[in-house]
Amino acid sequence: MVYTICALRLDFVELQEKFADAETIVYWDVEDYFPVTGFVTFSERIRSALGKAGYHGKVSIRAYHGGGDKKPPEEEEAEGITFVSRATKRGRMHSMLLDMQLFATDNTSRAPTNLMVITKGLTWDKDEEETQLANCLTILNSECYNVLLAVPDDDYEDELKKMPFDLKYSAWLWKDLSAGGYPLDRGIIEACRRLPLMKYIEEDPCPSCGRESFYEYE
Repeated sequence: MVYTICALRLDFVELQEKFADAETIVYWDVEDYFPVTGFVTFSERIRSALGKAGYHGKVSIRAYHGGGDKKPPEEEEAEGITFVSRATKRGRMHSMLLDMQLFATDNTSRAPTNLMVITKGLTWDKDEEETQLANCLTILNSECYNVLLAVPDDDYEDELKKMPFDLKYSAWLWKDLSAGGYPLDRGIIEACRRLPLMKYIEEDPCPSCGRESFYEYE
């Protein structure tokens, strides 16, 4: 069976309905957001936070860490978490990007999937344009992938303002996600959205879902 869901062209009510039972894959940079509660407890709290947001499907977690002395001490006990060792920030970002692209390639049925990304610097200024995670997520968002993010507690508005306008996503403050809490109110995210330079309506129907436009402007 091949699915025909295009996450980018759904409104947020439709997103929650269509992706409620979909699998969620978590891409988590441990060096950026270290779990003071331990890996097992944090894994449970991620599932709790997803449940409160209306997502109840299977959850798989890929945790990218710096290796060496920073190797997670509970590695063998953290069920459901795959640990990936990359020494540098760039290395961890590239590994996340590659893993997302490989998953999308293998998802030949285009099954709806939630992608949760927990990392700082989604639009990292030092990274090359083609390797920015935010750009990759925007492309996946136009297919069958719903995007979920974690943002820093202190400067989350700056982080949200850097997100591409085309990207449709939900986001948690780190403190709320790590406590198993609720995502940010949609009004906060919409207030931070970066407007495009030109307003347009795309008339060509989406090859996945058949809808005829991305945006409608008054």
